[in-house]
Amino acid sequence: MTPELEAKLTRLQNRATRYEVTATHMSYPSILIGYTPLKSRSGLLVVLAPLADDILNLTGCDQIRLERKCLVNSTGWTFRFSGRTQRDAYVNGERPFIKAIQSLEDLYGRTRRPNGY
Repeated sequence: MTPELEAKLTRLQNRATRYEVTATHMSYPSILIGYTPLKSRSGLLVVLAPLADDILNLTGCDQIRLERKCLVNSTGWTFRFSGRTQRDAYVNGERPFIKAIQSLEDLYGRTRRPNGY
């Protein structure tokens, strides 16, 4: 375990579990939107709302519809919980963060995982 990873994990001690929210698309690898302690629709909205401009730039669509366990827009992007916690993400490798992505071309060099996530 690297000192950087140890420092990240130490900061997570005595904090509520935070769940990973990702944006997925059939043609691109998953993108990290953020982490939230609320595993519900309101938790998704709390994470997505401050990043609305970045999401619009990435997906090219400003309308998102609510579905049972996710949010979907008309360009094929789905916003959902990945099933990982923040701790899992730190240990197993973090996804690229939406603020670090300037355009979809930044994702072309990344390989797609077989299960789509």
